[in-house]
Amino acid sequence: MIGFVGPIRCRAFGNALLRPVLVGHACGARPATTGFDEARMSVECSMLAIGAARYQALRRNPGAIKDEVMLRQALDHLAAMSFFKQCASEREVLAEIRIAQRNLDMIVDPMLRRQMAERYAREDALVDAALARGDRERPLTIGSYWKRLKEILAGGEDPDAAEHFFLRAPKFGEDVGYGPAGLHDPSSVAAFASYLELWTPERFGGAAAAHRPENLPLGHAGHPRADASHDLLEVGLFHRFRSYILAAAAASAGMLIWLS
Repeated sequence: MIGFVGPIRCRAFGNALLRPVLVGHACGARPATTGFDEARMSVECSMLAIGAARYQALRRNPGAIKDEVMLRQALDHLAAMSFFKQCASEREVLAEIRIAQRNLDMIVDPMLRRQMAERYAREDALVDAALARGDRERPLTIGSYWKRLKEILAGGEDPDAAEHFFLRAPKFGEDVGYGPAGLHDPSSVAAFASYLELWTPERFGGAAAAHRPENLPLGHAGHPRADASHDLLEVGLFHRFRSYILAAAAASAGMLIWLS
């Protein structure tokens, strides 16, 4: 993986969105699907910049993509919970996640309970191996705000650029929430980065304000402070997203992207 240490205990090109990602809905807790209802604002987007060598490895072995998504979601959840429990060690937080937040006894269906137990065992093995080698890289998670980004960026020189990035990456591997994950090659990331270079935060803020629905809730773009404004929130989120893509392109990285 490629990345660098960013703000607030976060690697992976400086993702500073500290929203816990609850994992474990696969294997039947949420119906598997090959598509999704784009209008559902609960559909959340995450992405991970990956080096050229890792990109090629995932192309050769699509079965590893589900493990990659599972690992990065788990590390994101661990980092978020560790931030809110700074008096506890990472190992203590991990133990709490594994003991207190997994209620297999509440699953009535024996087959589903077994599937979830197997999934948790796989996740634990991936996380333990990653921590042992010092790998704590997290994805950039923008929640349901990806749809708002897509709508605003469609008003620029290339109306299809954002939709292609979020929805049209070549799909590989198994279902990870709302279909398989997408995998952009480095040239696609570079092309989208070139488009984002045309969008300064000031330009994006103006476009967002001009096309903001009157009833757009602040929570639509994350979990802001009570005194946060739409302008501050939307421009801040766009800046993080834009910076992540530009950094990935500068590193000649590909991009793994998924909806959950």
